[in-house]
Amino acid sequence: MLDEAITNESADNEPGADEHAVETDEGSSPVAKSSGNMARIVAYSVFLLIVLLIGMDIFARRSHGQSIGALERAFGKNPGKLKLSEAKKSVSGIWSVEVLTRKDGPRGAKSRFAVFRWWCLFGDYWLELAVADGEDPLVLSQPYVSFKKTYRVFQPEAKPDPLPLQIMMLDHEEDSVGSNRVERFQVERAIKENRAKQELLDYFDRIDVDGDGVVTSGEVTQAEAAEGRSPE
Repeated sequence: MLDEAITNESADNEPGADEHAVETDEGSSPVAKSSGNMARIVAYSVFLLIVLLIGMDIFARRSHGQSIGALERAFGKNPGKLKLSEAKKSVSGIWSVEVLTRKDGPRGAKSRFAVFRWWCLFGDYWLELAVADGEDPLVLSQPYVSFKKTYRVFQPEAKPDPLPLQIMMLDHEEDSVGSNRVERFQVERAIKENRAKQELLDYFDRIDVDGDGVVTSGEVTQAEAAEGRSPE
């Protein structure tokens, strides 16, 4: 009898299988909850990052366009007198600037450019200004932006189109604002990319009688009518 009592007492003091199961279940529950919370945090962080990058791209594109217009107005008010430090005040958004020296033309003449870039992941937004020598150089040109042509120009027998037609063809470029109007920087860009000659810019300045840096189809028609020619 004494042996049986000792045996029963020992059995009562030993933890059973059910107690182990309870401890195991209670111990695994916080781990599962922690893993679920971590997954949600990671997914939320990725979502916020994507939204941030898209927002930065939209902001960069908008700032880029606003800066082009602001620089054109600043240069138009003080042509040949605008300094780079003053031009920077017209640039908006998150940007950086670098002054580069390049060799242009067959003789390798050196030119300096101030290149502005806007930070974004999905695009490449930039513009450049021709500048003179010096620590705070004078700005020599309107803002220049590279443009990828999406149309083909057919010129039979290598004969150039009339100047009025060349002007209005620039209205079909993707970054052209409005309709039936061409801005001066578009003509300067066409010359720099060898799509036009200097005479086109001279023609633009001649018919831009109000000097606002914009030529409309009406101004082209009036200029040609005054010279006794048809715009076409």
